[in-house]
Parts: sequence; structure tokens; C-alpha cells
Amino acid sequence: TLTAFLRDLVSAYLPEIHVATPVADESRGGHLALVHPDAAALTDALCRAGVIPDYRPPDIVRFAPVALYTRFADCVEAVARLRAILDGGGSV
Repeated sequence: TLTAFLRDLVSAYLPEIHVATPVADESRGGHLALVHPDAAALTDALCRAGVIPDYRPPDIVRFAPVALYTRFADCVEAVARLRAILDGGGSV
């Protein structure tokens, strides 16, 4: 699924991000809750970078890839943009 694919990407490329949603597909809905102390700023920076997540106070950036309009390539791009932001290539 897109959500499992996105989770794998986050685990592989964003080690400083904690994924709060369960690993098992049957225990998780269609979203991922990513925990980071700068979640609000990351959400703003992602929006400016063309990625639209959801912010949940105090420290969650929530992604909900929907198969109707999200491709696997979009998941790759979202993680790449978040990586760039965390590395200082985008503004936080």
C-alpha cells in the first residue's frame, strides 16, 4: 500500500523522525503520524515546498496518501523534500 511504502521511505531516509502509527497495515489507518519536535515548522516548510501534510499539536506531521490522487513517486518526492528541509535545503 502507499502508506506502507511511505513508512518504509521515512524509516530509510529520515532516521530522526519517529513514526507513531502502527507498522501493521491492519492496525493502522491510511495515514502516518510522524513525530518531530519542530512539527509545526516542518509542516509550514512542506506546504511551501508543495507537499500538503496535516499538523497535529504538539509534535506530529501527518501524511495521508490517498490512492485516488497520490502516486508512489509522490511519496518519494515528499520524503526527498522533507529530507532537504531537515538538511537545511528548505526553510524551517
